[in-house]
Amino acid sequence: MEELIGGREARRSLGIFLVAVCFTMLAFAPLQSAGNAGEGQKFALLVGVSDYDPVCTYGDLTYSHKDALDMFDLLVDEQGWNPSNIVVLLNESATAENILSGISWLQGECSNPRSTVLIFFSGHGSFFCNRAAVPDRDEPVDECIMPHDGNPQTSENIIFDDTLGYLLDGFRSARVILMLDSCYSGGFIKETGSEGRLVLTSCGEREMCWEGVETGKVQVENGLYTYCLLEAFGGAGDMDGDGSVSVEEAGSYAMDRVRDFTPDVQPEMFDGVEGDTYI
Repeated sequence: MEELIGGREARRSLGIFLVAVCFTMLAFAPLQSAGNAGEGQKFALLVGVSDYDPVCTYGDLTYSHKDALDMFDLLVDEQGWNPSNIVVLLNESATAENILSGISWLQGECSNPRSTVLIFFSGHGSFFCNRAAVPDRDEPVDECIMPHDGNPQTSENIIFDDTLGYLLDGFRSARVILMLDSCYSGGFIKETGSEGRLVLTSCGEREMCWEGVETGKVQVENGLYTYCLLEAFGGAGDMDGDGSVSVEEAGSYAMDRVRDFTPDVQPEMFDGVEGDTYI
């Protein structure tokens, strides 16, 4: 993800940051029994990386950590999610090890086939020639998301599309929602798109995405794709006028809305879930 317009966001209240830290710690708490996951429960892992370790030579971002916090606010304040079912990993906490531990936590919680899983990532993305962490699936280029400690020179601590697809195969949940606001994220659909999954990406597999965009009187203080998703869930994406916004509606809205700002970027969506999906 690249920044178009500079500037600093206003500092959020200390309380919000403490909430994020508390839920980050949940990833390392003993897993609850799978039987504790009630019917229809929802669980989320929200990751936002703005400040990168120097080993990642791509530089820092401005709004990715805010993207994750804004998604947390959406789920809890607007959608009524239980905050104890959400893990938030920000900046230095969003290491490859912690992200993978967060996914493992989700797997442990979501044995009930009617549960819903949401994995959200905002940060740098990249691609490499056939350097996946698990055996790939005949794909010559592997896309990846970059954790805080990702090293593009050695491929250490990088989460590739093959790896994420392999991990998602371990979910027994009927609904897995994956949202990626990172460059080249469209390439993840080949490895993660399958029955029971809804994959939303900020751009195509050979496209970059943006943050901090300004158009007319609109100053976007988020990743552009996240901004459009939040706008959609706020009501703008209610395409059928029924008073609620499905994930499919939000994804369709964001696909069109992003092009109002950056016409050359085309978000993508894979829908392998029967019927409408709601967060």
